[in-house]
Formats: sequence, structure tokens, C-alpha cells
Amino acid sequence: MKKNIFIALLFIGGLTACSDNNEGSDIPDNPGYPVTHFSKIELKEVKEEPGAPAVTVTQTYDYSAGRLINFTSTQSFVAGGELFKIENATNVVYGDHQAVVTMKLIISRPTRWMIMLCYKLRAPRNGW
Repeated sequence: MKKNIFIALLFIGGLTACSDNNEGSDIPDNPGYPVTHFSKIELKEVKEEPGAPAVTVTQTYDYSAGRLINFTSTQSFVAGGELFKIENATNVVYGDHQAVVTMKLIISRPTRWMIMLCYKLRAPRNGW
């Protein structure tokens, strides 16, 4: 009897949790196209090791229409009383059967210097 109730509850839960209603969504309806339904994911972690300054790592993923459009990874730490920051930013623009990826790496020590490297990659969306 308990087994039948458990199966019935699972079935009812599955029916109420699943929905084909995508009204108002700009996510493509293509089963072969992987998408996410989040608009932003941010992960933050403080890494500590003996004898080294604590490093704060932040990763941010931005999505539009179910596709990744921006990814930023930032590492920051304080050494000698000054803040050091390393930022890797990636931007993706989707076009006619292609994706243009722009990457930017910034290494900075605000009171002294900053290094910035940028590069672009064009790749067809369906592979090379």
C-alpha cells in the first residue's frame, strides 16, 4: 500500500513539475540546442593557504535567450598593503551561423600599473 502511494505521489509530482508552457520566453525551441534558464550565476570563493594572502575568486556567468553572453572571472588579493586584481572577461555575440568571442585579460595594481590584453575569435556555431 505504501509503495502505491509513493508511486502515485511521484507521478503527481512529475505532472505538476513539468510544463511545456514557454510563453514570454525568448529561448529557442530547439531540442538539440542546449540552453539554460538562468539570467545570471555568480560564484564567490575565498581561498586561503598558510603563508599566502587570501585570494577572493569571483566567477560570473550572464545569459540571454538561454545562451552564455558574458563570463567574468576575477581574482583579487592584498599584498604589501595594496590590492592586486586579475580579471578575465569573455563576451560572446551570436550572429548568422557564427559566434564571435572576445576575451580580455586585465592585470592591475591600481596605484602603479595595469596590463590589458584583448583578442577575438570567430567560430561557426555548428563547429569548425
